[in-house]
Amino acid sequence: MNPWVGIASVIIILIGVIHVLSRLQNSLIKDPEVIRKTLHVTMGLLTLSFPWVFQSAWPVVTLSIVSSVIIAVLKVSKLKQWQPVLCARGRASIGEIIFPLAIGLTFLLSAGDKILYLVPIIILTLADTASALIGQRFGTRKYNCAEGSKKSLQGSFGFALVAFSATFISLNFFTVIGTPVALCIALIVGLVAMMFEAIAWNGLDNLFIPLGAFIVLKTHMHLELSMLEIRLSLLLAVSVLIVLLRRNSTLNGSGIIGAALFCYFTFIMNGIEWVVMPILLYLSYRFLLPNRFRSIRSEHNVYAVVSVASVGIIWSLLSMLNKREEFIFPYMLTFATHAAIIATAHMRFTSFSKQKMLFILHAVLKAWCLVAVPLLLLLPRTINSMILLVLTPFCIGIPTFLFYLFNSTTIKPFNRATRWWKQASCAAMASLLGLIPLLMH
Repeated sequence: MNPWVGIASVIIILIGVIHVLSRLQNSLIKDPEVIRKTLHVTMGLLTLSFPWVFQSAWPVVTLSIVSSVIIAVLKVSKLKQWQPVLCARGRASIGEIIFPLAIGLTFLLSAGDKILYLVPIIILTLADTASALIGQRFGTRKYNCAEGSKKSLQGSFGFALVAFSATFISLNFFTVIGTPVALCIALIVGLVAMMFEAIAWNGLDNLFIPLGAFIVLKTHMHLELSMLEIRLSLLLAVSVLIVLLRRNSTLNGSGIIGAALFCYFTFIMNGIEWVVMPILLYLSYRFLLPNRFRSIRSEHNVYAVVSVASVGIIWSLLSMLNKREEFIFPYMLTFATHAAIIATAHMRFTSFSKQKMLFILHAVLKAWCLVAVPLLLLLPRTINSMILLVLTPFCIGIPTFLFYLFNSTTIKPFNRATRWWKQASCAAMASLLGLIPLLMH
């Protein structure tokens, strides 16, 4: 098919489906969620034909951008009868705009590999729909997510089951990797995709789900069964450990799941030693807080995890891409700095009193103790661990002091976005300070 004909056909179908569903609402279909999910499934199934309709990526990327623009325009247009088909009333979501963009990005990344494209899109189309409908009908056990939203355990379980089934059937019957390998990969994909769906907010699950599934498939399909079994065991072990020890943190449901995801992807990028510091910070979190704050529960969402993990992710990627094991030192400093800031974040900047300076010093020393043993055990032998151990308090202390210096003089919500940006920036500064002795080595 001529690519321009294909693009025009899909756009006409998209507008036609939206119009038909708008006419069906309040007549044959009363539930607005069913209307929206019908559009989701219809367009998702249509996009499964793209590997056969389009021979290159540019038509799909063009189509995804044009479709997103059309949907964005329809959302703000005066065609009121179409808006309930596209978005839920009272819900701040950009999921319907992201959906076609995610399709185009997944097609581009798959580079002609049909399995790498089809499996993530099937999961996005069917598992996401199953999760929403099961959660709406049977969701009695809720957990807190970002932006004050809630999701149900029943919906998440339904998502994982559909994602596992879609992946296993696709790999077992349409590839030559074998049933045991397909089973392991399908279990990992189902769990990881469910986690990405659980931590998403404002419709970002339409992006997180296919990208998460794609990354797992891309990094796991070439592995032998024994390695897949190790990765599956670690994913389950880390997830269970973090959930069982959730009382040691102040994270809510989405934050706990986000922490498990970070640990797993850090492991597959660089190895088990890179998981030590995030686990130690997670286990010691509540003990780092002053006594009066240790009773706080389920207050921090996935934003907190993104703040703590963001700089660490950068160092993990740099280490993996450049084969530089010594980058584990600035990586570890980011978590140690977060530990010191966690202990001092409640302090309002009012003065440079001796009591406050001693408190900051005490927090830095606690963070230094947290990182001391891992520094000696995990650093490459080519690096002088003792010198770095002496420099660590300064790398931690300077950003921690600056965090206090620029802290608000008035009491504000401790879960605000600006706090997390500032905390991540201080962790980045600590890691850059730790990079100086490595560059001089």
